[in-house]
Amino acid sequence: MKSSSHILSTVGHKKLSHFMMQMLIVVGVLFGILVVFAPERAHAVVENHENLPAHVTLHFYYGNTSYGLPNRRCWNGSVVREEGHAQYAWLSTVGGVGGTAVINEGTDSVALWLNSTTAQCDRNIDGAGNLIGRSLQRTRSTSILATSSYGSLSFSSPSVTLNYDCSNMFNLRWVKLCGTGPYDVFPDHQDVTLSGLASLPPGTHTVTVQVWQRMVHQYSGGVYRCVQNPFGTGYLDSIDGLTGSNCGNVMVPVTINIEVQTTRVDAGSCGVTPSLTNLSPNQPFTAAFTATNSGLNGGFVWSVYPPNGEKYRLRRVASSIPGVPAEYDIRGGGVEAAFGGVLRPGRTASWSESFTAPNALGQFTVEWRIYGYNVKDNFHYVGATCAMTINVVAKPYFKVYGGDVSVGKAAPAPPATACTVNAAADIRSWQRLYSGTTYVGSGTQLALFALDSIDGFASGQERYTLPRKNLTFANTGSTVANSTYGGGLNADNMPCADDYWQPSGASGIPSPINPSHNGSYQATGNVTINVNPGGIGSGNHVTIYVNGNAYISNNIRYQPATYGNIGQIPSFRLIVRGNIYVAPGVTELNGTFVALSNGTPNSGKFYTCGQASGAPSPSQLENECRWNFLTVYGSVIADTVKLSRTGGTIEQASLPELYDHNYLRGTTQGPAERFIYTPEFWLTSEFSTGGDSGSYKNQPPVL
Repeated sequence: MKSSSHILSTVGHKKLSHFMMQMLIVVGVLFGILVVFAPERAHAVVENHENLPAHVTLHFYYGNTSYGLPNRRCWNGSVVREEGHAQYAWLSTVGGVGGTAVINEGTDSVALWLNSTTAQCDRNIDGAGNLIGRSLQRTRSTSILATSSYGSLSFSSPSVTLNYDCSNMFNLRWVKLCGTGPYDVFPDHQDVTLSGLASLPPGTHTVTVQVWQRMVHQYSGGVYRCVQNPFGTGYLDSIDGLTGSNCGNVMVPVTINIEVQTTRVDAGSCGVTPSLTNLSPNQPFTAAFTATNSGLNGGFVWSVYPPNGEKYRLRRVASSIPGVPAEYDIRGGGVEAAFGGVLRPGRTASWSESFTAPNALGQFTVEWRIYGYNVKDNFHYVGATCAMTINVVAKPYFKVYGGDVSVGKAAPAPPATACTVNAAADIRSWQRLYSGTTYVGSGTQLALFALDSIDGFASGQERYTLPRKNLTFANTGSTVANSTYGGGLNADNMPCADDYWQPSGASGIPSPINPSHNGSYQATGNVTINVNPGGIGSGNHVTIYVNGNAYISNNIRYQPATYGNIGQIPSFRLIVRGNIYVAPGVTELNGTFVALSNGTPNSGKFYTCGQASGAPSPSQLENECRWNFLTVYGSVIADTVKLSRTGGTIEQASLPELYDHNYLRGTTQGPAERFIYTPEFWLTSEFSTGGDSGSYKNQPPVL
């Protein structure tokens, strides 16, 4: 048994559509067949040409020279000389006549067949396809050279012997013994093993084997003659039978494709976490991304370098957020820049991206998935999708200027005569840090009272450098230490809301209410309050009592004027036993608005945005209630105040709002509701009729 060699050249793969073939040069041995009978001039006839693999090339040998021609005249001379012959030789998979040998990545060796078939001179074949002259009995091919500096090509034996006892070139598929074994339908072959393949990368590689042949014919009567004897010397007898140690030899190149399949599994995952999940419309935010290469069995190294078209990247597969890019480069921590920008198996890359929330309200989702290229899977997705879901919600806030806010003790609810205490009365809104220790957003300039918790609503905002609970009395269930907005108030320390229900006046409510109307009016049932755009006339005082629900359909303003005395200041009061609903289009109210309980559930509510039939619809909350802001000059007293304007966002709250109630008024920014306790309100709170008033000052409490 001899050894052989093969040399590995440069290996590389590019795109899916093409690959660079690697050349592996192997020095080995082919056991071929040389059969030339005729001493006369004749053409070589190749049997069963259509059954040969397409890549096999006929080599015709004349002396020691291979011509690679499909036909060649046989030698003609006065004596039989066998130095000229034609034959096929090729490598194939075991049990096949051709094909591509397939191995797994890292496999070192593969079993192959080294096949041979030959051509006969046409004068040596009779009309039935049988060989003429049975003196040629067999041919033996012996390996000459099989050395290698890399790997090895090994044979099951150093030679193969082919017999011609009953060969029939036309009726048999190959030149073979007339047997019935399972391999008799295949060419004569020798089992070989090609080793040293462990370092081949995935892909298809062309292997070329250089085979040196030494062939000897055996004739009847014990005659052995060399096939490849020196040209022009006539026939040469073998000195040692079929071994033919004194015979010449030639080299035949044969090839086979080796497909290396990878056992590596490309695996990975991505993740995304938004910095905020509940956002205001158009609010900027960031999201933290991760991409993990968790490839199995060694995995693949992911190239993430941006100029590389075969890089791995995070590709957008679905999005309901406008403007999200189609893909993101994988980058940041975990990526090895020193190696050209790669993410190795077992490592995670982390980075962040910036986004802007949509202007519309609702829930929005973006899905991504890792996408890249490797030599096994070509371009493909890796792992499952990762998704980012955000809620774009209304984060409106409200502000109170010049007055206190008190929740928890309401006027008596019929038939009770004592005021109603609600220990669970709380205030909830939004605030955000502006800078340093200064917060902006919901709050009142003066004092704040609540029997339960307060969240996102500050007191004493005009002195914004002080703590947010500076003028707050609240939170019986919390201690001062753990409460952000208050602490330590109980019901005994709070005044009860006045009972404003003292119905009087004419029956029926004018519609519209004109500047000339003055006095009290009353009605039973649900009514619509419609005030003429001219407003309440100077010096007029309008009070409306409704035993039912009231729907304010338009703005309620005071007639523009310059007041000469208190008696010229108008006033408006709406007092209902039921609910008050303010139409979405209303932007300004002047007066006192009281919603008292009528003893039934869900009464005594003041809705800053609603409809004639009740609370606002979801569509109104997302549209009309969002685009129109409301300013109330006066006060609101109710069992429950439903702040249902959804415009503005806490993200746009600014410092000047804390002391300037007109800042950003009339725009789509700022507080959704402003409650402004004005001098007109308290100067006419008792419906003064004029005269000397002395000196009035509006001052915050000294606390």
